[in-house]
Amino acid sequence: LKPSDIQDRAAEKIGDNKLSRKISIYLIRKHTALTLREVASLFQSISDAGVSALYNRLDKDRLKDKGLNRKIIEIEKMLNVEI
Repeated sequence: LKPSDIQDRAAEKIGDNKLSRKISIYLIRKHTALTLREVASLFQSISDAGVSALYNRLDKDRLKDKGLNRKIIEIEKMLNVEI
């Protein structure tokens, strides 16, 4: 699974660039073997600690926000990854 594929599917599904970016970072961290630093290097203005914090925050938020969780699941299905 390529990070660019994840970014493309997130952008396709989510109209909001900010949310698309957050979900892309979350899914790249979740579904690839890239390190925090490698994920951070794909995106401007985020550190490896920022990637970790964003991942943990989004992981908690998706439990509370059914709409967010549904969007993430739909993107994962588009990518044919195991949920």
